[in-house]
Amino acid sequence: MLIETNDYVDVATAGNILGIKRSRMSILCNSGRFKNSVKIGHFWIILKSELENYKRQKPGRKRVIEADQEGGRE
Repeated sequence: MLIETNDYVDVATAGNILGIKRSRMSILCNSGRFKNSVKIGHFWIILKSELENYKRQKPGRKRVIEADQEGGRE
């Protein structure tokens, strides 16, 4: 597989662009958050266009609100 290196950045550079640490970028790559990231040896490289589409999620668990059938609280 031939990779055009001008289209990719390493995790340190990507972290600087997004304002997060290099170690967190590696975790995001390992979890599959960046679909077109490639691991070469011990290093990840990430497609620049994916950095533009990255949206941070709020920390913690997502809040689920269940409404009563009557619409009020008891």
